[in-house]
Amino acid sequence: MSYPASKQDPVAATGENDADDNVRSMLDALPDEEDETPAAVNKGLGGMNDEEGQERRGERSRSTGGPSPFS
Repeated sequence: MSYPASKQDPVAATGENDADDNVRSMLDALPDEEDETPAAVNKGLGGMNDEEGQERRGERSRSTGGPSPFS
């Protein structure tokens, strides 16, 4: 994937790389912004384990854990 990237770029990459549903749901919850680097995607994913991130994904108490697939 090349940068800058829109939200749709990493979402499309999940389909091309057979990513699991947890990864796809996290990327779908990202805001529609253009990211300049993989670090910017990681930063956007950083809040996904907090309450706000869970609400964006329609979850309440599930933790995704583990490293980001974009580091």
